[in-house]
Amino acid sequence: PFTEQRYLAAQIPAKLPYYEFAYPVPSLKSAADPTEAYALQLVAAILSGGESARLDQYLVREAQIANQVQVFY
Repeated sequence: PFTEQRYLAAQIPAKLPYYEFAYPVPSLKSAADPTEAYALQLVAAILSGGESARLDQYLVREAQIANQVQVFY
């Protein structure tokens, strides 16, 4: 398991910027309480589960600082 923060930066010529953030979270198999994994799935759906999702509404439509937002669990 990850116990410390890791950081990697790469500068590659591109037409569009790309940012990716990852956090260690429990899986359904490793979670002490299985409801944690289901809650994370729900949060991912709320944040980026389509055009009406909160991150999509704010970052893509309102602030116009991204052309796409995705949250995976």
